[in-house]
Amino acid sequence: MTRRRLATVSAVMALAALILGSPIALARLTLPDAAPPTGLSRPIREFSDAIWHQFNRSPLTYARFVELETGPDGLIVLYFEVRSYPYLAPEAEVYLVSRCEPVAALEPTGMGGGTVVGDRDADPELAYLRSEAQPRCQISR
Repeated sequence: MTRRRLATVSAVMALAALILGSPIALARLTLPDAAPPTGLSRPIREFSDAIWHQFNRSPLTYARFVELETGPDGLIVLYFEVRSYPYLAPEAEVYLVSRCEPVAALEPTGMGGGTVVGDRDADPELAYLRSEAQPRCQISR
């Protein structure tokens, strides 16, 4: 083998080892998070990393931020698409929720959350969180 061919083969093998050795990094490159909410003081990655702690998922779980929902009553819901290795298709949609806190004060470990059942509009827990049964609060955004 020529020296150039050997270098090419070595580079390809190193790249393959890197890709196979860090599948979650590849998933983050090919499936990036949506733009983080304006005013969020912590990186969105801290919130997505909190998903595997809060929902007892494997550290190889990739939670991709997809959307923010806010309500006039101080409700803030961060939605994440959850994928497990090999990250080919989403397996669930989960959310982190807070009430009466401005976006800048959100702490991933202090938020509640759950798994979306069906779709967001029909999920009973999300419907309850949006309902008049929730206490009202005043926050400035």
